[in-house]
Amino acid sequence: MTWVTASPARAFRSSGRDDAPMNTVMSEAVVTDDTTTGTTNGTTAPGTAGGGGVTGFLRDAGVLLVGPVLWLVSTVVFVLVHGAHGWEHQALRNGLMYGVGVGGLVAAIGHTVFADQVAESIGWPTHSGFQFEVAMANLGLGVLGMWCEFTHSRSFWLATIVMTTVYLVGAAAGHVRDMVVEHNFSVNNAGFIFYWDWMMPAALIALYAATR
Repeated sequence: MTWVTASPARAFRSSGRDDAPMNTVMSEAVVTDDTTTGTTNGTTAPGTAGGGGVTGFLRDAGVLLVGPVLWLVSTVVFVLVHGAHGWEHQALRNGLMYGVGVGGLVAAIGHTVFADQVAESIGWPTHSGFQFEVAMANLGLGVLGMWCEFTHSRSFWLATIVMTTVYLVGAAAGHVRDMVVEHNFSVNNAGFIFYWDWMMPAALIALYAATR
């Protein structure tokens, strides 16, 4: 979820702009070695701005772990307190509440309050009006996910799962397109969020099927 969309804003990129984000990787071209600045041929290579290792990951994408971690911890606590019976049902509720709900709200905040930082981490151009639209889509998912905590309607849960799946799988497809066509391997285009876009819908569908 979150910084979790394909890149419609890429239509606004102008190749002649000095401030356009660098979304190509060096292949057989001559590469200027500058290990002190992390640049190639005078430009920052995609995905290198945040640094490597655990520290770099937490700095660039750590906030994206809020929903998944809450989902996991709340489910483990349920099993420890109540036993394994019914854990699938509770894991589904927790996934909708934290994975979709909290994750959607975190993404909405990111695409508004920290829009430029998020854009750069994905490899998008900054100052794009599409960021607000992406934020509103994530906000809608966040509201749906949290609403699931207050209703036992499986039809409502299913509708939320369908919407989440369409949105996130579509976003993942956009990330793939960017990697293949634009050679965009920025940390929040080809990193954790790309895999989470597939994993969360798969987990929600599996849990929904298991609790029929």
